[in-house]
Amino acid sequence: MMSGVSARDMLSYGKRLGFEWDRSHFMVAIGYLNFASFPDRYRYSDVPVLLYAISNIAEELSPEEKMVTAFTDTDAYFICIANFQPNLSLNTTEQVQRYLAALKEKIKEYLKVDVSILFGQPFKGAEGIKANYKQLKQWNRAAYYEDLSFGPMPAMEGKLWSIDVTGALGDEWNRLLKAYKDRDDSSIRQALDEMKRKAIKLQLDPGELIAKCSQWVRVLELESDRHSDDGFHDCLLKSRRLSDTMDLLETKVKELYEANREAVIERKAKLQQIDHYIAEHLSENISLVDIADYLFLNPSYLSRYFKLETGMNFTDYVHRYKMKIACHLLKSKQDNIELVAFKLGYVERTYFFQNIQKIRRSEPEGLSLRGGHQPAPCDKNINSSI
Repeated sequence: MMSGVSARDMLSYGKRLGFEWDRSHFMVAIGYLNFASFPDRYRYSDVPVLLYAISNIAEELSPEEKMVTAFTDTDAYFICIANFQPNLSLNTTEQVQRYLAALKEKIKEYLKVDVSILFGQPFKGAEGIKANYKQLKQWNRAAYYEDLSFGPMPAMEGKLWSIDVTGALGDEWNRLLKAYKDRDDSSIRQALDEMKRKAIKLQLDPGELIAKCSQWVRVLELESDRHSDDGFHDCLLKSRRLSDTMDLLETKVKELYEANREAVIERKAKLQQIDHYIAEHLSENISLVDIADYLFLNPSYLSRYFKLETGMNFTDYVHRYKMKIACHLLKSKQDNIELVAFKLGYVERTYFFQNIQKIRRSEPEGLSLRGGHQPAPCDKNINSSI
């Protein structure tokens, strides 16, 4: 139909495929998925399967004599082409519209997803299908900021999209990124609302806006150390209304935000487990292998993870942890220096002194370790007496 062959050749080919358009008049309708309506039930990569299911529903729902034929295209549209003969006793145009309304409801009932369906005016002759279809898609793009989900497609004039998206929404994006890093969900919501408001006010180029949103999400995925979700980006790039674009953007930001928060909680929990093990084995010479066995982790992985999370190697961390306990014990004056060293697993008194003085030079106000123990810092008198 779209290749430009003659109407006669197109009808002949269609007949060999099993459908016959032998009536004089046609109506073309285009439909598309509202992607934000199905992330909880489907994967973004399920779009081809959903379109196939929709085409089956459309065929089964077609009025008698198969008035409507359904297709899908690479832009994630589904297309319904009605072929009919005008009848003075029956308003066939209204019949097609009722069919399309019923199709929209059946898709919601069976597949649990929202779709939008828009249709053009009746026309005579199969040669008009290509022009009507292309016009519907052009008008639909121009209607990106309109609230249209069902009905006749109004004639929309082509718009000149001339405002740079990055310049228009850059401040809002920077605020969103800062709020994301600060884990401030309220500010994230405000930034998204402001982006939507400004996009409507400035009538930004839909293609450029959607592409920029996709690029920004990839930045967040990188910030969160997450693999890029190509299925999501494909759906985002094919969203047809601003509301769908922004809903998809908000859904993905929230998903990354929650995943990042859970990862932080998991990392903190793991560090707390390590602190707990050290506290339970203060008198022992604790090695990285001991901790790896305790956590059922590979020692090489644990070494890299620990350095990334604490900024120091494991041996230094254990020494600093024990020195903080030593400071607390010495300040309380319950035990002498030799006994404190023994309790903390230091057999050689000289080595123990060296670690105490090293810690004093690097952190004279006491240690600030991550995790469980936070005893009072050493004062200078205690360190001087040592």
